[in-house]
Amino acid sequence: MNLNEEIMSAIDATPKLPKEVKTNLHIRIMRLIEESQATPVGKKLGVVVMTQESSLAGDKVAADRNRKPLAGDAKPKVL
Repeated sequence: MNLNEEIMSAIDATPKLPKEVKTNLHIRIMRLIEESQATPVGKKLGVVVMTQESSLAGDKVAADRNRKPLAGDAKPKVL
């Protein structure tokens, strides 16, 4: 299915519209479609799940910025 042709045929099926109006309407519809495809709806947003252990580990780092986290320290989970 060619979306461009389908839209134009639907516009042409509307009676008593001048050719300029049909062309303008087609351009506006195609721009809206392009704009909607440019910003994906399924865009993932990050979520951070903070447990008490990871919160305490963050507090330790915030208290002393020079402290390196240990290998076993809890970390936030990013989904």
